[in-house]
Amino acid sequence: LASKESLLRVYMEEEQKKNTMKAEDHPVLWSAEFISKKAKHVSINNEGINTLAEKMARESLSVPTFKLANWHEFFLHPKEANSDTVDWIFFIDTMNFCFWADDEFFTVNYNGQNYTGYESLCAATNRAIYEYNIPLTDPNYFSQITMEDMHKIFKSETSRSISDIERRRDMLHTAGKILIEKYNGKFSNLVLSANKSAKTLLDIITKTFSYVYDDSCIYDNHTVRFDKRAQILIADIWACFDGKDIGEFHDIDYITMFADYRVPQTLLFMNLMSYDSYLLDIIKQQDTGEKIASKSELESEIRGCSIWVVEQLKRQLLLHLQILSPVPEIER
Repeated sequence: LASKESLLRVYMEEEQKKNTMKAEDHPVLWSAEFISKKAKHVSINNEGINTLAEKMARESLSVPTFKLANWHEFFLHPKEANSDTVDWIFFIDTMNFCFWADDEFFTVNYNGQNYTGYESLCAATNRAIYEYNIPLTDPNYFSQITMEDMHKIFKSETSRSISDIERRRDMLHTAGKILIEKYNGKFSNLVLSANKSAKTLLDIITKTFSYVYDDSCIYDNHTVRFDKRAQILIADIWACFDGKDIGEFHDIDYITMFADYRVPQTLLFMNLMSYDSYLLDIIKQQDTGEKIASKSELESEIRGCSIWVVEQLKRQLLLHLQILSPVPEIER
């Protein structure tokens, strides 16, 4: 039997061969690796990644198993799984951005309870459907939604309104018209056209709804992609349908970590990556000083390196699990 050290050596040699990855093979992972190699302000701790992966592998039996059914257990998510649910998911993920605030939060009251963040979006959507009898997630409705209805649907309990409300209306108009013209008014028809491929579906979403789901920028004179919300959209459908029926994707592992702001905080805390003093100073002064601009070099490095850390952690974890207890090889 090969020793653990020799298996790790072979693994690292195979990883080196993957350095020839092309942008068209996996735009998000290519971008993440490219950024990690060029980053000036963010560093990756490969030793820490390997140490954590080994620890996770050894303790895996004591960790509660994640279930796709958890998606339905979230109290504001639909309990059924059908084509109307797919429309609900598409509407939610199309609107799922920018809920942070410096002081007051956008707050929605639904069934006597106040909600903020992602929950406020779900609450406002459900309130419109079940209390106002508005077919909000139907493209035939939201492709023509008025600003008056937008303000009614997204009424806040605080002085903080939902951000970018005119842009949100425009995104709904654009997305709704595309669904009506190309997919008979059902997002499920678009999903089915991907033939159970997450890679194909991601490509269709980002190209068909470029105005709505574009998550790219220029870094070091190259276009890099993160595709956060488009990947969340696919993952939500997969989880909602328990990986079956319309939620079955033979390549679901193509989906990467979602480049959100909470994950980098966790990776920093676990010493899997680190920031230089310049970036740390800016973060410490976020409330009063310079902000980290959207699509900036700093934001790109944080997002790209986070994706690459999680990808390396996943690969190392699979390796350690195979060493400890052989399992079928998983290839990307």
